[in-house]
Amino acid sequence: MITSGLSFFNKRDDKSKLINERKEEEEKKKREEEAKRQKELEEMKRAGTNPHKNILKPTYRLDEMLNVLREITKPPDSLYIGLGYDDTAEDNRRHYRRYYADELENNKELMGEPPFI
Repeated sequence: MITSGLSFFNKRDDKSKLINERKEEEEKKKREEEAKRQKELEEMKRAGTNPHKNILKPTYRLDEMLNVLREITKPPDSLYIGLGYDDTAEDNRRHYRRYYADELENNKELMGEPPFI
């Protein structure tokens, strides 16, 4: 019984194997997030919203059942971060700012290729 538990540790004592497994998991997670971002970007294009705007303002509609203004057409969380808070629809402080998962210098669609390297 004890030897079977120890055999587990003997299999995984190779540090480079563990490091490679973690790198693969991180890369897989990044690929899944990027695929989700691309899917939501296409959905925004189909809905008629301009997905390339850096700042989006919310639109409100009256919920007749509760008699309150509700936000409609909220952008996806993988593409935009919600900032601010509106007490009323006229406050105009709430907005959504474009979100990039990596540094802007590493984003090829914004910066392109380095000119001198």
